[in-house]
Amino acid sequence: MKKLLFTVFLIVLSLFSVSHVYAQNLTDVNIDTLFNEAKNNAAKAQQLYGNKTIRTTGKIQRIFENSVILGYELDWLYVYFIPSELPKLANLQKGQTIIVRGVYKAEMDGVLRYAVIE
Repeated sequence: MKKLLFTVFLIVLSLFSVSHVYAQNLTDVNIDTLFNEAKNNAAKAQQLYGNKTIRTTGKIQRIFENSVILGYELDWLYVYFIPSELPKLANLQKGQTIIVRGVYKAEMDGVLRYAVIE
């Protein structure tokens, strides 16, 4: 029982920590700006937005069990969600526009980790 309570405590603490990070230093970025920065100079995109919490809006191209791909034919942002957001993915549709918030990394086209749907 103590082990279970400790595990629950750690989960709640980690979720509080993640939400606390999201509340600070949030940067709104146009998804086209992310794509252009990543294509033209990935190092600059990583310097501007890397490991920072950003919010952007994009059109869903694909939906997976724990992630979605936002963007267009050749420009994609891979969005990986925190576990509590996963049930929401079942209600999404290809072509739907959503607002997401998460920690950005300029790898490949771009990756958003620890994301939530707003």
